[in-house]
Amino acid sequence: MKFRTVTPVAYTPCISHSKRLLLLGSCFSENIGNKLQAYRFQTVINPFGVIYNPFSIAQSLERLIENRPFSAEELFEADGLWHSWAHHGAFSHREQSRTLQQINARYGEAAKWLPYVDGLILTFGSSWVYYYQDYPVANCHKLPADEFTLRQITVEEIIDRYVPLLTDLQKRNKDLRVILSVSPVRYPATAYRSNSTNKAILLLAAEALSRQLDFVHYFPAYEILIDDLRDYRFYADDLLHPSVLGVECIWQRFTEAYLDMPTRRLLPRILKINNALAHRPLHNDTESYQRFVRQTDAQVAQLEAELKSCVAKALPENDTVPRESLTNNH
Repeated sequence: MKFRTVTPVAYTPCISHSKRLLLLGSCFSENIGNKLQAYRFQTVINPFGVIYNPFSIAQSLERLIENRPFSAEELFEADGLWHSWAHHGAFSHREQSRTLQQINARYGEAAKWLPYVDGLILTFGSSWVYYYQDYPVANCHKLPADEFTLRQITVEEIIDRYVPLLTDLQKRNKDLRVILSVSPVRYPATAYRSNSTNKAILLLAAEALSRQLDFVHYFPAYEILIDDLRDYRFYADDLLHPSVLGVECIWQRFTEAYLDMPTRRLLPRILKINNALAHRPLHNDTESYQRFVRQTDAQVAQLEAELKSCVAKALPENDTVPRESLTNNH
């Protein structure tokens, strides 16, 4: 007897530990990005911070292609903090120089990474775009609403913006694969009926892009949480974001769809090592614990050697964006 409807996801293996990944978009990008990072994939996650609308995500990619760092003239001050219209508030600081330094540190890392990216993972969050003096902003930074113009972009506008952009990126790297998803997080600031039409625009655009471009794949994160899981135990306390369990369920479907079999077989082993590294003993001076530490160190060293052997390409001048280190902190 079936007790749920399982959302089908096509098996398209395009991610392994040898691939370099860039994730941009809503907070759901960070959910998946953090899982990838925890399992030691080579990732750069949201170098502009969390971004919700497709236009701002496109602007971020275009700026990375230009390889043009940000200048002090592009920042503005509000409520004692210096902000950027292209970035999340996590970059804001009381000192202009500090804001600019944080922005360009992440920007430089991502701009250097982009030409070698094998997997681009984009998550659209909202089709509503706030404009400040005709500029589509990534974040309003809590400025008064009457300073902005709010407009809902269309399916056609998203397609027209992304087809040439993604095509250009794929020409620069013929091995590039793009995974599009729509964030399952609902937005109560607009009515839930409006939220449904909001997500529908994003879903239609993502579907059209995946049909039009053969290197673009659609991952149904929205459908898995809303249609498949559809139970509040899969939601966090705010009843809007996915819970830890919800993220784990979606992550399992993601791995089944995009990780090749040798990579998937590595995951339980990496998880076991991660759990060992996270272990904090009550007594760290016992012989049994010291033996545990030595065994874990040996496992870490072996895994690191295997993962390094997976990396086939090197960035210029031996300059890399490192995979999170498997360091034993016992």
